[in-house]
Amino acid sequence: MSAPKDVIAAVRHADPYPFYRHLRETRPIYFDEALGFWVVSSAELVKAIFGEPGFYVRPVGQIVPPSLQATEIGAVYGSLVRMSDGEYQRLMKHAVVTALSEVDRLHLQSLTEAGIADFGLRENELFSQSFYNAMYRLPAYVVAAVLGIETTALRQVAELTGYFLGALSPTAITAQIERGSAATRTLLDMFEAQAERPQSRQSTVFRQLLTQATADGFEPAQVTANAIGFLMQTFDATAGLIGNAFLVLQRAGAPATLRDWPAFLAEVLRYDPPVQNTRRYATHYLELGGQAILAEDPVLLVMAAANRDPALNPEPDVFRPGRAKRDTLTFGHGAHLCPGNLPAITIAAGALTVLWGKWRDTEAARQFAEAPAYRALPNARIPEVAQ
Repeated sequence: MSAPKDVIAAVRHADPYPFYRHLRETRPIYFDEALGFWVVSSAELVKAIFGEPGFYVRPVGQIVPPSLQATEIGAVYGSLVRMSDGEYQRLMKHAVVTALSEVDRLHLQSLTEAGIADFGLRENELFSQSFYNAMYRLPAYVVAAVLGIETTALRQVAELTGYFLGALSPTAITAQIERGSAATRTLLDMFEAQAERPQSRQSTVFRQLLTQATADGFEPAQVTANAIGFLMQTFDATAGLIGNAFLVLQRAGAPATLRDWPAFLAEVLRYDPPVQNTRRYATHYLELGGQAILAEDPVLLVMAAANRDPALNPEPDVFRPGRAKRDTLTFGHGAHLCPGNLPAITIAAGALTVLWGKWRDTEAARQFAEAPAYRALPNARIPEVAQ
């Protein structure tokens, strides 16, 4: 098997991990002239950048990509805590974490089970449709329910979230951006209507976020943007976790009970993470790993390589759900640590319990695992499943 040509091609390669190991061992930080950015792959340097306030998640002065600036999506994107830095990020992140802290595993399991029933995952006789619904629609459905969207609109929100994400792709064409912008307007209307309901009628993550964030001085529009941000961050990441975990199941077998799934999935997040890369941009001149990084230089952090750094995890190429001290950078680190670990693992566990039970011994599952193809995405590693 030939090695991937670069770190972007590695995301959809059948086995990128020997390539990642070579980067860590021979050039843990280097500038890729063809791609036009720095590549960082060692755990030490990835953690250092995550913790360095001199790196932002977006280029300075350009939070919103130019193609989205005049769209409904641009207004949402510019308010996302995930895409912000500084005082706004710190305060809004506090509101987000406070709201999410009220969500418990049993509630998530109940909502996941409701979504499994609504999409008919136990009854569906088509492998591709079962997996598509489980990977993409179910996570958005559950998170929309957690946020307080009406039950009758949950399936619609799952579809709208897909359109929103499609417009964010660097390769999105005009029609995709227009469809995503229309979907964003509908989502905003849903959350704005929810915000106007009497508070006594609901106790949801969205209501808690609205209460906390407005108390901290934020505008309601910034709150609704970050509610959509919950859906956005769930969509591809949980799809990749479910897909990659099923491929691991084909080799390692399934956990014995639902209580064993969190450790299994935590190891998948380390071993073959759904989000392989993330980006940072230098705000000023810095020296890192013996290299001079100039202001505005883009840096690609290869979290998938860092997760398998032996300095972070002993015997990193061994899949071990019972790993005693697992250190995973898949959800980030420091100020931008993603608080979505519990929802992602809980939803994935519910989906995989059903999918594995129904499809594990079938020819369709064997073919899926034998030669998986991955979506052509620059950062997310998601097995391709036709709708």
